[in-house]
Amino acid sequence: MHKLNIQSLLRVLSIIIFIIGLCVGYDLGDKMVAINQVISYQFDLSLAIIVWIITISLSLLFWSIAKIIDLLERR
Repeated sequence: MHKLNIQSLLRVLSIIIFIIGLCVGYDLGDKMVAINQVISYQFDLSLAIIVWIITISLSLLFWSIAKIIDLLERR
């Protein structure tokens, strides 16, 4: 039976964090504004970019920890 190692779990977690973070950033940036009974949609890029930067940073952190573990095991 194949044993799942921690590096694979960290990489999968990194990809999941990245995908969910992109969706959350888009969802937070998309705003519905009602002015005089007229509904319009606007995209708040500054809020979305903040979430995307945090997402990319966290995802890269998990990916790099997995890579460090790989390098230490080869040694």
